[in-house]
Amino acid sequence: MLGQETKTYRAVCNLVSAGLGLVLLASPWMLAETSSPAALWSTVFGGALVMRLGSSAALRFRKWKARTQIAIGFWLAGVPWLFHFEGLSQLTRIHNLVGLAVAALAVAELWISRTALSRTGSVPVRGCRGSCIFRNGGEPAC
Repeated sequence: MLGQETKTYRAVCNLVSAGLGLVLLASPWMLAETSSPAALWSTVFGGALVMRLGSSAALRFRKWKARTQIAIGFWLAGVPWLFHFEGLSQLTRIHNLVGLAVAALAVAELWISRTALSRTGSVPVRGCRGSCIFRNGGEPAC
Protein backbone atom coordinates (compact mmCIF):
# COMPACT_ATOMS: atom_id res chain seq x y z
CA MET A 1 0.00 0.00 0.00
CA LEU A 2 1.05 3.57 -0.45
CA GLY A 3 2.33 5.08 2.74
CA GLN A 4 0.29 7.44 4.84
CA GLU A 5 2.96 10.07 4.24
CA THR A 6 2.36 9.93 0.47
CA LYS A 7 -1.40 10.26 0.91
CA THR A 8 -0.87 13.21 3.23
CA TYR A 9 1.39 15.01 0.73
CA ARG A 10 -1.14 14.51 -2.05
CA ALA A 11 -3.99 15.72 0.15
CA VAL A 12 -1.99 18.83 1.09
CA CYS A 13 -1.30 19.58 -2.59
CA ASN A 14 -5.01 19.30 -3.35
CA LEU A 15 -6.13 21.37 -0.37
CA VAL A 16 -3.67 24.13 -1.29
CA SER A 17 -5.05 23.97 -4.82
CA ALA A 18 -8.60 24.30 -3.48
CA GLY A 19 -7.49 27.29 -1.41
CA LEU A 20 -6.00 28.89 -4.52
CA GLY A 21 -9.35 28.37 -6.22
CA LEU A 22 -11.03 30.24 -3.38
CA VAL A 23 -8.53 33.10 -3.76
CA LEU A 24 -9.22 33.23 -7.50
CA LEU A 25 -12.97 33.16 -6.93
CA ALA A 26 -12.83 36.07 -4.47
CA SER A 27 -10.17 38.10 -6.29
CA PRO A 28 -12.45 40.44 -8.31
CA TRP A 29 -14.05 41.68 -5.11
CA MET A 30 -10.80 41.73 -3.11
CA LEU A 31 -9.17 43.84 -5.84
CA ALA A 32 -12.34 45.85 -6.61
CA GLU A 33 -12.08 45.04 -10.32
CA THR A 34 -15.58 44.00 -11.32
CA SER A 35 -15.83 46.28 -14.35
CA SER A 36 -15.17 43.57 -16.98
CA PRO A 37 -17.88 40.89 -17.21
CA ALA A 38 -15.51 38.47 -18.96
CA ALA A 39 -12.94 38.80 -16.18
CA LEU A 40 -15.61 38.44 -13.51
CA TRP A 41 -17.11 35.27 -14.99
CA SER A 42 -13.70 33.78 -15.71
CA THR A 43 -12.53 34.21 -12.13
CA VAL A 44 -15.78 32.95 -10.62
CA PHE A 45 -16.09 29.83 -12.77
CA GLY A 46 -12.36 29.11 -12.82
CA GLY A 47 -12.08 29.50 -9.06
CA ALA A 48 -15.13 27.33 -8.42
CA LEU A 49 -13.82 24.63 -10.76
CA VAL A 50 -10.37 24.61 -9.14
CA MET A 51 -11.96 24.48 -5.67
CA ARG A 52 -14.19 21.58 -6.69
CA LEU A 53 -11.40 19.55 -8.26
CA GLY A 54 -8.97 20.25 -5.42
CA SER A 55 -11.38 19.25 -2.68
CA SER A 56 -12.58 16.21 -4.60
CA ALA A 57 -9.04 15.01 -5.30
CA ALA A 58 -8.09 15.55 -1.64
CA LEU A 59 -10.79 13.07 -0.68
CA ARG A 60 -10.04 10.49 -3.36
CA PHE A 61 -7.00 10.65 -5.64
CA ARG A 62 -7.46 9.89 -9.30
CA LYS A 63 -4.88 10.56 -12.00
CA TRP A 64 -7.49 12.10 -14.29
CA LYS A 65 -8.27 14.71 -11.65
CA ALA A 66 -4.62 15.73 -11.44
CA ARG A 67 -4.33 15.83 -15.22
CA THR A 68 -7.48 17.95 -15.39
CA GLN A 69 -5.99 20.33 -12.82
CA ILE A 70 -2.90 20.70 -15.01
CA ALA A 71 -5.03 21.56 -18.03
CA ILE A 72 -7.21 24.00 -16.06
CA GLY A 73 -4.12 25.63 -14.57
CA PHE A 74 -2.66 26.35 -17.98
CA TRP A 75 -6.09 27.44 -19.22
CA LEU A 76 -6.39 29.94 -16.36
CA ALA A 77 -2.92 31.29 -17.08
CA GLY A 78 -3.91 32.01 -20.69
CA VAL A 79 -7.48 33.21 -20.18
CA PRO A 80 -6.66 36.94 -19.79
CA TRP A 81 -5.35 37.07 -23.34
CA LEU A 82 -8.09 34.86 -24.74
CA PHE A 83 -10.90 37.02 -23.32
CA HIS A 84 -8.99 40.30 -23.72
CA PHE A 85 -8.85 41.51 -20.15
CA GLU A 86 -5.07 41.68 -19.94
CA GLY A 87 -5.46 45.43 -19.32
CA LEU A 88 -6.67 44.61 -15.81
CA SER A 89 -3.14 43.95 -14.60
CA GLN A 90 -3.99 42.71 -11.10
CA LEU A 91 -6.54 40.16 -12.31
CA THR A 92 -4.16 39.05 -15.03
CA ARG A 93 -1.44 38.45 -12.44
CA ILE A 94 -3.85 36.55 -10.19
CA HIS A 95 -4.94 34.36 -13.13
CA ASN A 96 -1.33 33.69 -14.09
CA LEU A 97 -0.13 32.94 -10.57
CA VAL A 98 -3.07 30.78 -9.56
CA GLY A 99 -3.14 28.93 -12.88
CA LEU A 100 0.56 28.11 -12.87
CA ALA A 101 0.51 27.22 -9.15
CA VAL A 102 -2.44 24.84 -9.64
CA ALA A 103 -0.67 23.18 -12.58
CA ALA A 104 2.59 22.89 -10.60
CA LEU A 105 0.80 21.37 -7.59
CA ALA A 106 -0.92 18.81 -9.82
CA VAL A 107 2.40 17.89 -11.45
CA ALA A 108 3.94 17.51 -7.99
CA GLU A 109 1.04 15.33 -6.93
CA LEU A 110 1.46 13.03 -9.94
CA TRP A 111 5.20 12.90 -9.31
CA ILE A 112 4.67 12.03 -5.63
CA SER A 113 2.34 9.16 -6.49
CA ARG A 114 4.66 7.89 -9.23
CA THR A 115 7.77 7.86 -7.02
CA ALA A 116 5.83 6.24 -4.18
CA LEU A 117 4.74 3.39 -6.47
CA SER A 118 8.25 2.89 -7.83
CA ARG A 119 9.66 2.78 -4.28
CA THR A 120 7.26 0.09 -3.10
CA GLY A 121 7.54 -1.97 -6.27
CA SER A 122 3.78 -2.30 -6.35
CA VAL A 123 1.40 -2.03 -9.23
CA PRO A 124 -2.21 -1.01 -8.58
CA VAL A 125 -4.80 -3.18 -10.32
CA ARG A 126 -8.53 -3.76 -9.99
CA GLY A 127 -9.20 -6.72 -7.78
CA CYS A 128 -10.84 -7.85 -4.58
CA ARG A 129 -12.66 -4.84 -3.18
CA GLY A 130 -12.43 -2.15 -5.86
CA SER A 131 -8.69 -1.73 -6.05
CA CYS A 132 -5.95 -3.96 -4.86
CA ILE A 133 -2.18 -3.78 -4.84
CA PHE A 134 -0.19 -6.83 -5.86
CA ARG A 135 3.32 -6.96 -4.53
CA ASN A 136 6.18 -8.30 -6.63
CA GLY A 137 5.54 -11.76 -5.18
CA GLY A 138 2.09 -11.83 -6.77
CA GLU A 139 0.02 -11.91 -3.58
CA PRO A 140 -2.74 -9.34 -3.11
CA ALA A 141 -2.47 -6.85 -0.27
CA CYS A 142 -6.15 -6.01 0.06
